[in-house]
Amino acid sequence: MTSRIIIGAGLGDEGKGLFTDYLCRHCVHPLVIRFNGGQQAGHTVVAGAVRHVFSNFGAGTLQGAPSYFSHFCTVDPIAIVNELETLQAKGISPQLFIDARAPITTPYDIHHNQAHRPHGSCGVGVGDTLNREQHHYSLTFGDLRFPWVLHTRLALIRRFYPDCATLDTDPFLDSCAAINASPHIHLCHGLPAGDWSDHLYEGAQGLLLDQRHGFFPYVTRSNTGATNAIALMEAFNAPDDPEFYLVTRAYQTRHGEGPLSNEDRPHAIQA
Repeated sequence: MTSRIIIGAGLGDEGKGLFTDYLCRHCVHPLVIRFNGGQQAGHTVVAGAVRHVFSNFGAGTLQGAPSYFSHFCTVDPIAIVNELETLQAKGISPQLFIDARAPITTPYDIHHNQAHRPHGSCGVGVGDTLNREQHHYSLTFGDLRFPWVLHTRLALIRRFYPDCATLDTDPFLDSCAAINASPHIHLCHGLPAGDWSDHLYEGAQGLLLDQRHGFFPYVTRSNTGATNAIALMEAFNAPDDPEFYLVTRAYQTRHGEGPLSNEDRPHAIQA
């Protein structure tokens, strides 16, 4: 079994999804592992006549590769159900495994994110979800299986956002129920069982958006390098010596707001 780690070498939008799809074409039985970020990813893949932008499924899906969202990833139930329906309408039957510990993004997280929109955030609640989790107002994917736990935690999360208007949470709860009933989405505790030929660790965002090494405040609340992938490899007892792929383009790209090296912006940023 081979471990391959795909990382964006810049500021996002480097082509990580396209390269993940390429690697899956040359693997026998790959598993695509998302090890950071969440539903804010936008990984565009074209396979034959099918084009899809992956956010909640791995970018190897068009090649039949199952996806695994680790506990380092956020999960938006509404977005998952919507993307699943889109894939099925394109004739794709995906398989998605999600770690029970993965944090759930609620309508309250998204509403708060969109109301404040810090530093060009795409407004899907990833950073707010992680911030809330750090304050111990937790809701994880495993909680979706227990209705009383889900409803109670959701009500407590509502208290975490005192400036948040009353929201209709029925679409969110309906999506949670649809996930529980779906044959395409599976709860797992750690690595899903399977005779995988390759683990393809699909990164999100880019190295220069890393929460520790990027240009703060124009960063994501995530380890965009290999830190999380290596931690998962150790937990999975995977063979050492992974293959690393740093993906870039022939021109600079950027996910969200912030400086580019070909722009004369230091004075604007300082002001």
